[in-house]
Amino acid sequence: NGLTNLVLAKVLASKNIRVTILFDSKTTGRFYSRSIGLSKKNYDYFNKEIINIRNISWPISNIDVFKESKLSQKIFSFNNKSSDIFFIVKYNNIYDSLKKNLVNNKKIKIIKKRILYKKLIKSNYNLIINSDLQNKIFKEIFFKKFVKDYNSIAFTSIAKHSKIKNNTATQIFTKFGPLAFLPLSNYQTSVVFSILQDKKYFNEKMIKDLILKYNKKLKIKSFNKFEKFNLKSIILRKYHNKNILSFGDTIHKIHPLAGQGFNMTLRDINVL
Repeated sequence: NGLTNLVLAKVLASKNIRVTILFDSKTTGRFYSRSIGLSKKNYDYFNKEIINIRNISWPISNIDVFKESKLSQKIFSFNNKSSDIFFIVKYNNIYDSLKKNLVNNKKIKIIKKRILYKKLIKSNYNLIINSDLQNKIFKEIFFKKFVKDYNSIAFTSIAKHSKIKNNTATQIFTKFGPLAFLPLSNYQTSVVFSILQDKKYFNEKMIKDLILKYNKKLKIKSFNKFEKFNLKSIILRKYHNKNILSFGDTIHKIHPLAGQGFNMTLRDINVL
């Protein structure tokens, strides 16, 4: 029920392939404080081949990079005078728009119930695609993999602030880990803080205080709900087993630092 599966289902259905989406009804597939960054090429692909997300995305024209010792001086900047560099969209906005689009698609059937994976394997599906890191297909069939633990936890939230011209993404390399400010509008900015676990235990208040300390641009009024997840890199040794294909984060999960996880998945979908 995740975003990767919904995008993949839409693309396959548009190629006149019948698709069944199977997921445990207990999983929502939603994240309330996460955002997605799309490269210009993937953004154009998404609008053309999947759904139009122009009205829910926000353009980024500059990226400024700082380090803790010189917060007033940029290490370097990225910009493209001829076009925007990439686009930011709230995870839930893109998820809800796509889910709504799929409901009336006659090529797509959605089944919300737990399916025993051994029964699924014996079914008459031509191809079974899995992008879930938690289910038994991944754990029992695709268990041979390279794993790197970054020893970090990513905290995500959305900051509400006073109105500014907000088209510059900011990355700050702190002693605790990288902190990113990703504009969502002139009033809202997505915040991603990857904290090294070996420093000490961090609670939500401590994270807020650090964000406010390093923030030099926004007049923050409040934060949305904070969410957190452990950071690991995963590369599978083998991507398929008979008619079962691993996909998305299951084959190449990486650090969110460069914002390339979902971009790689979109490129995979385009190739497939």
